[in-house]
Amino acid sequence: MIDHRYRDYLPILFGVLAGLVPSLMVFSANSSGLNTQYALIYGYGLAAIPFCVMWVKIETLPRKNITLLVILAFAAFVRFSGLGIPPLLSEDLWRYIWDGSLSWNQINPYTYAPNDSRLDVLNSTSDLAMIRERIGHREIPTIYPPGAQLIFCLATTLGPSQLLMRSMMILGDLICIFMIWKLAETRQLHPGYSALYAFMPLVCLESSVGGHIDSVGVALLLSGVYFSEKKWFWLGAVSLTLAAGIKLAPVILLLFIFRQNKRLFWSVLSVGIIFCVWSAFQYATYPKGLVAFAHKWRGNDGLFAIIYYISEMSMPISSEVIRNSSWATNIVYTLVGGDTVTPLTNSQLAFAMSKVCVLVILGIATLWAFRKCDSILEAWWIFMGVLLLVSPMVHPWYLVWVLPICCLAAGTKTKHFAHAFIVWGLLCWLAYLPRPQYLATGIWIEKPWAKFIEYGPVWILLSLGVLKQIRTNRVQIKCD
Repeated sequence: MIDHRYRDYLPILFGVLAGLVPSLMVFSANSSGLNTQYALIYGYGLAAIPFCVMWVKIETLPRKNITLLVILAFAAFVRFSGLGIPPLLSEDLWRYIWDGSLSWNQINPYTYAPNDSRLDVLNSTSDLAMIRERIGHREIPTIYPPGAQLIFCLATTLGPSQLLMRSMMILGDLICIFMIWKLAETRQLHPGYSALYAFMPLVCLESSVGGHIDSVGVALLLSGVYFSEKKWFWLGAVSLTLAAGIKLAPVILLLFIFRQNKRLFWSVLSVGIIFCVWSAFQYATYPKGLVAFAHKWRGNDGLFAIIYYISEMSMPISSEVIRNSSWATNIVYTLVGGDTVTPLTNSQLAFAMSKVCVLVILGIATLWAFRKCDSILEAWWIFMGVLLLVSPMVHPWYLVWVLPICCLAAGTKTKHFAHAFIVWGLLCWLAYLPRPQYLATGIWIEKPWAKFIEYGPVWILLSLGVLKQIRTNRVQIKCD
């Protein structure tokens, strides 16, 4: 029999198991000669089983500070165990190290693409030469904003080290866990739900193995909200500004902060202006690679794929109308790139029309959140959640930006919406299935059945949440 003092901590045991399953799969594949990438991908998916057991029992965790320490200790153990796995699912880590190394060599990372011959001089360093060869899309300059560049510089202080860079992202995760606990306490919610974030396979892998900057960005976002709620406005302003400097999307929070807290708004605006002036002085340009990314990239899209299909079907009707209008063609070029010399193709027109639809949907969601939300985190959840649902490009690690809020809301009246994104986080491993073949052949082929399995449960849970909300509103109206 298990002592009752320890029985309450059983969910953490299943959480640790969920975090270790991918690593165990990789190590067993290495010893048996199986494909390591597929082992990691399927381990990513299988980890959902012990995670769901933990999820069911999560409220048995004691609401004590010792519980937070236990969660943090085991979360760190799981993540640092993953450092033995190479970054198999993304090349972003090599770009991070490259950008940071360029800055230390007094080279503007926005000026040259990694394959630019003017950077050949850096090949004299064997580590940088190896990193340069592993960067994805070497023909495009960096897409990462100045806030991210600061993190890259900090993580390469001792030289180009992937372990140090990945450790930086793990630290971001641990800060997120701490902040989820503290934010839950201030809202009289069960802080044990921070364990959902601590041991979610997506969060564990994308920070420790993928080493994605999003973990640090979310840590800064949550810290900024927490500091603001504690009336530490300047600390909150710095944290929120750096979060926006890493991903740009948090800039939208200025709208909600202006409505809710004028003092915080002016603090954030002041720090933001200083940061922008410094960025302009430091880099004297903008992330051109980010523009190329926004113009062309598309992958693992859910609702956007449907919108794009409908846009393609309507092309015979609308294509000539757009081509004959100078202002319409200029909008298309702005949205999908290109120049006025090259004739527009139907695929470009459909892509542009789809993006216009996405912007309209996102604008409606932002307006609704601006009018209805009383919490910065709730407004961010709505904005970023809708953006992920309609975006043409959804890498699994993008979900990190909403999962902390979902963990906070998992035991509240909005739990259906929270559960939808948590389930998405457990299914997003399907987006990696084409990767091994892509690395072998250079061709990325997404499987429609995988998208259906990934997105189907998400939309079902969101629909249930909407229906529940409608019923609740009807009951309130009758009572009034």
